[in-house]
Amino acid sequence: MNSVVYAVRNKSSKVLFVLLENMVDGKMRIINPEGKILIVPDGLFEPGFLVSWDEMAATFTSAQISSLKDGKQKKAPATKRVPKGIPMKPGVEEIAATWKSSRLTFFKHKIEPLRDSLSFSIEIAGKGTFVISKAEFKKVFNDVVISVQYWKEGDFSYGEFPDKALPFLR
Repeated sequence: MNSVVYAVRNKSSKVLFVLLENMVDGKMRIINPEGKILIVPDGLFEPGFLVSWDEMAATFTSAQISSLKDGKQKKAPATKRVPKGIPMKPGVEEIAATWKSSRLTFFKHKIEPLRDSLSFSIEIAGKGTFVISKAEFKKVFNDVVISVQYWKEGDFSYGEFPDKALPFLR
């Protein structure tokens, strides 16, 4: 076990995560407070800092420390190949994924493989079509991106349509 580890703090929630690896595709492998290994966009976090072994108990949760000790980070999922999206005319956004839902629902398996520049759309019954790029999604819906529900269960639904989604409704 290393005598030091890197920590990163989420820009929005200010929660601390163990940084396992900065990946070349703009993502990082982290250990969340529940001890789960996640691959998430690196733009969600403040710059990392070192934490010594002596400071770990005061810095991280027991689940994060156990995950480090158990070496579970070796079992983290590999990143997927990025699809090219649907070719469109120059100057028009690429909609690379689309689905229908009765409410605003984000599906990890549809969103995570996309490049940040690609968009996805959700046809919401009685509301209209929600269109957003992956980069905008990571910024505006940071609460979804860092949620256990999204990463563990693979989806996240809002019971009520949030105000922050209105600018993306067409």
